Amino acid sequence: MFYGAVAQLGERCVRNAEVEGSIPFRSTILHRRGGFPAAFSCRQRLAYPGSIGYEQGMEPDPDTPLKDPNPAGDETATPVTEPETGASEMSAGSDDTTGGTGSASADGMPPPPVEVKSKNDWTKNVWIKRGFRFVAGIALILVTLCMYISRIPPVFDVDARARERAIDMGHIEADSTRRLPTGYTTVATTIELAEWLLDPRRGGYLSNDRFSPAIFVDNIRNFEYGMVIQLRDFVHSLRQDFSRSRAQSLEREELIEAEARFNFNHNSWIIPSTESQYREGIRFLEVYLEAIANSGPESRVFVARQDQLEGWLRRQQFRLGSFGFRMRQNATTYQFNPFLDRSDIIREIGELGEEPEGFLNQYDPDRTTPWRMRDDEFYEIRGSVFVMYHTMLALRTDYESILNDFNGMGLMNRILSELYAASSPMVSPVVLNGSEYGFVHNHSLTMAAHVTKAHLAIQDLRILLRGGSDL
Repeated sequence: MFYGAVAQLGERCVRNAEVEGSIPFRSTILHRRGGFPAAFSCRQRLAYPGSIGYEQGMEPDPDTPLKDPNPAGDETATPVTEPETGASEMSAGSDDTTGGTGSASADGMPPPPVEVKSKNDWTKNVWIKRGFRFVAGIALILVTLCMYISRIPPVFDVDARARERAIDMGHIEADSTRRLPTGYTTVATTIELAEWLLDPRRGGYLSNDRFSPAIFVDNIRNFEYGMVIQLRDFVHSLRQDFSRSRAQSLEREELIEAEARFNFNHNSWIIPSTESQYREGIRFLEVYLEAIANSGPESRVFVARQDQLEGWLRRQQFRLGSFGFRMRQNATTYQFNPFLDRSDIIREIGELGEEPEGFLNQYDPDRTTPWRMRDDEFYEIRGSVFVMYHTMLALRTDYESILNDFNGMGLMNRILSELYAASSPMVSPVVLNGSEYGFVHNHSLTMAAHVTKAHLAIQDLRILLRGGSDL
């Protein structure tokens, strides 16, 4: 029920109030949008929430002018017809206390205004709301999956894992304290690292995925690529160095096949897939591990000599030198041109007749790492360092006697300490690249510092293994 102003003889709010005659001063049509019934007194109007002068708990000023919230010229308002029975029936209707829609309450206060919902208001559409909720739910699931599959593996104890594998494969008894054969820890660690790449519990191998959430995360894919590069290098060393007693000895067939499988394209999706090739490579390594377990103490299945260890350390030194250089490029810390040698300077001076200004200090910004690829470079190197740390930790076990004979165990531990620091978990969810002495950390410089110190420690260890001679 709607209320409007009705003709009435007069109304007195205060003693000096203006008397209104039978013809009201305002429109007798009440609009749906806002307003209050004109049949109420001045005090009731001022006490109505939202009206001029309204203040809860205070007596409104009856002299405050009222502003009609619905002017008569508003064509969008919906008119309401005036009651036919006049003022007497209106008075009777106002005394109704049944609480129905449109009837005044018992204390004379009007009901709240009726809000008209627009048909064009898309926020009130139920299907649109359901669509937004569905999209938000899918986005939340994708973000959760991406965070789960992007986890970097923690470092593990290679000796404990190698003993667990030996027990599972039946090579030793569960309560045995016998030392594992030489080379067993190294090969078992290599298999453990390769199996982590294919572990379905973490989402499997992600670098060749085309439709999984892995296409939205590139850090873990670059981490996997760095691991693959280092695994290829170590399997090659097993074939060429550690499994051969002398230069003219035969190569082992299973290691030849394993190296070929791990050198397969790292992002092949199907026919054949990368995972199938790597699984075959792991099976060939397990055949070699079985041969080590069944060999005697004087067997030549895995040969531990200081010249073989020194040759492998030489290759790792070169690789770490490349890592440090790439990380410094990542941090853009070069102010002098590191790509020049003496022949370039002489040739340039000979062509120009004089040394060009700033030639030695010229730095080519095009050779720096683009800012979009800095996290890719960081995680690729991080994956290679992760494999290098565990393989070197396993070699420390298998070459323990040789390192002790050459007093090189301390240097080996120094190398492992730097590689462990470079493989430590990151707290920051993103790779920061601040200035060297600024407020924001620079992860590339931290990685460069650790791999450079490991590079120098390897150089000192190589000198010891060579009997103190220069490299």
